[in-house]
Amino acid sequence: WVNGVVGGTPVQYEYKAYKDPSEIFFRQGLISNTSVQVAGGSDKTGFNASFGYTDEEGFVPGNNLQKYNFGLGLNSAISDKLSVNSSFTFAITDLVS
Repeated sequence: WVNGVVGGTPVQYEYKAYKDPSEIFFRQGLISNTSVQVAGGSDKTGFNASFGYTDEEGFVPGNNLQKYNFGLGLNSAISDKLSVNSSFTFAITDLVS
């Protein structure tokens, strides 16, 4: 079938090596991660805080990711038998695909 006709003349392509389609479509991906953490306190109370950033360019054009992470933790010994621990984590993700 060529253009809806049985036995029509097919389209002629030059007989040669063509570029690999995967080399044209795909690209080299790149990922970078950055993070910072701070911690401190005394003998009965402590804290920690963290921040992280990820930037990723996928190996397929148009695939990109940006992510921000935030964290906070607190701990405190109220008495010898009672302590309080808490943590909070928040992430913002922007994915384009």
